[in-house]
Amino acid sequence: MAIGDVLETFGTPTALTITLTSIANGAGRLAAQIDNTSVRAPKIRIAARVKSGAAAPTVGSVYRFYVVRYDTHGTAYADDGLGAADAAVATEPVAAWEIGTIPLTASANTSFYGCWVVPDPGPKWSLVFWNASGQTISTTEGDHFIHYETRIIQVQ
Repeated sequence: MAIGDVLETFGTPTALTITLTSIANGAGRLAAQIDNTSVRAPKIRIAARVKSGAAAPTVGSVYRFYVVRYDTHGTAYADDGLGAADAAVATEPVAAWEIGTIPLTASANTSFYGCWVVPDPGPKWSLVFWNASGQTISTTEGDHFIHYETRIIQVQ
């Protein structure tokens, strides 16, 4: 490594505080807000696993993921009426940024995975999971996860 190399360091993968159980089709969940004001990560990586329920999703349908950015006072830049705590979401976000989808097959009780990099999450951020699968997701909390990992740029 030469002096002045620009390197990206990786934070510890951390679970978002979000209750992912029995979310019906056409409904979603907001994760508790993450405060990025001390870490100041310019990028984050989101990794998710969502398990379909006992009824198979509609083939070609998706699970959607949205990032919600807030200012330092906790006011959402994208005002979809979203708060800052783990909470149910009754209306699919229209102003939040859709970072990705997980395409689904018609497979019941199956784990589906996705991973995305989010540039410039801002001083505070959160995530919305939206179920557009045609069916309710698994009723077991341990069947699902959404983790984030910070990416920090360092010059060495």
